[in-house]
Amino acid sequence: MKKTKTFFAALLAVMMVALMIPFSASAATVNSTITLTCTDDSGATKTGYTFEVYQLATVDTETGAVTAAATDADVVSALNTVDASTTKSAAIIAACDAAATADLGTSVGKFDTSAEDSKVLSVDSGIYYVKCTSYPSTVKKVANSLVTVPEYDTATATWGNTAVSVNAGSKVDNGSVVITKSIVDGDNANYTTEGVGNTVNFKLVSDVTGSEDTPISSYVITDTMSEGLTYTDGSLAVALDSTALAADTDYTVATSTDSDNNTVITVTLTDSFLASTSDFYKGSEIVVTYSATVNENAVVGNPGNPNEVTLDYKGYGQAAVTNVPGNKVVVFTVSIEALKYDSTDSSKVLENAEFTAYTDAECTNAVATAKSGSDGVATFVDANGATYQFDDNTTYYIKETAAPTGYVLSTTVYEVTTAAAEVTEDSSAANGYTITADKAVSSISIANTPITVPQTGGVGTLLFTISGIALIACAGVLLVVVMRKKNAAK
Repeated sequence: MKKTKTFFAALLAVMMVALMIPFSASAATVNSTITLTCTDDSGATKTGYTFEVYQLATVDTETGAVTAAATDADVVSALNTVDASTTKSAAIIAACDAAATADLGTSVGKFDTSAEDSKVLSVDSGIYYVKCTSYPSTVKKVANSLVTVPEYDTATATWGNTAVSVNAGSKVDNGSVVITKSIVDGDNANYTTEGVGNTVNFKLVSDVTGSEDTPISSYVITDTMSEGLTYTDGSLAVALDSTALAADTDYTVATSTDSDNNTVITVTLTDSFLASTSDFYKGSEIVVTYSATVNENAVVGNPGNPNEVTLDYKGYGQAAVTNVPGNKVVVFTVSIEALKYDSTDSSKVLENAEFTAYTDAECTNAVATAKSGSDGVATFVDANGATYQFDDNTTYYIKETAAPTGYVLSTTVYEVTTAAAEVTEDSSAANGYTITADKAVSSISIANTPITVPQTGGVGTLLFTISGIALIACAGVLLVVVMRKKNAAK
């Protein structure tokens, strides 16, 4: 590669004059060879690729004269422009990438990596363009190459190697196309815990695939969000790397609901944008951002509220759509439950005990109420009767506001701090974490003391009766004594 750049520095310095020198049969040419391979770092051939080689120009090895074989004006201009501040090979490749194949000059051969491990082409001295014309649909991106034969040594001012080898695989990114979803500003990129009404921000990142020469025909991102989250209308934005794209021009957005009441968000890049070779294929990734809020349908505890994303695209020359599954992220919610039971018999649960949850110790700011059922459990609800999801890692104050019939009202204020699901980061797990325990539901147990009432006809009643009779008898005796004294005094 270094020798090639050196050659261009010497060769292109005389281009302005050289291109005006007619090519003739007397010009000196050198029979050369170009050996094409397409291998990875281990030397194994990358199959499924096809390359075609075009002769852009011929070179006179005696005079240095270059005669363009390509007819595309931009390619000829790139070959002819001398500018030490730019990389000549990159400028020529860019012009060739944008040109029609019919204007690239003569095709001198093809290389199919599925049929052979290498291809040797016998050529005259000149400048050649190696173009990838097809590749597997799962490949992220390809780049084309430029070759000059023979090689020119500026130190000795002589033409050197006439047998040039090119590994086209070095410019092929055959890493898999990937799409990922993450939670922004959450507990973790893969999970977070939020209460009802709280906002969760999501980010989707998918690889750009295809190239100007091998464009794709469709590119669709599908995000499936659980019914416990409500999509925020108007929050979605799409960018190519850091450049914002225009809604309805570069992409479209559609929302729907599936059979499980999940919200499905579909982002589709428009045909016109995919056909714009100066835009899409210059980037490396598509970035989608949007927000949602936790709603009353959110699942408390494990398994939480999962969200998944997929990418579907149709690669160059491919009849079938390639599906790329992404990862899953989870939004957890928390709750508080109160268990009511008899203080004299802990196995006896109590129904119809009422509670209120407050955010302050003085119990002035009520946020939810609860009433125990036949199982003794009271689940807190909001003013509309929907299950109330508390914030995680937050302290609340629970107070009994009505006791079951026959029981004394508890005056204790219970302090409860919520806890999220216990999640551990695990790089070996599919989603980067494992749930080691489910602590999303914080439970408290509250006892009520029965009201004690003396039983009718019991010992206590008999004593009262005897005492009453005795008092009446004493009063009668006293009355008789007084009356006798009065009569004696007369």
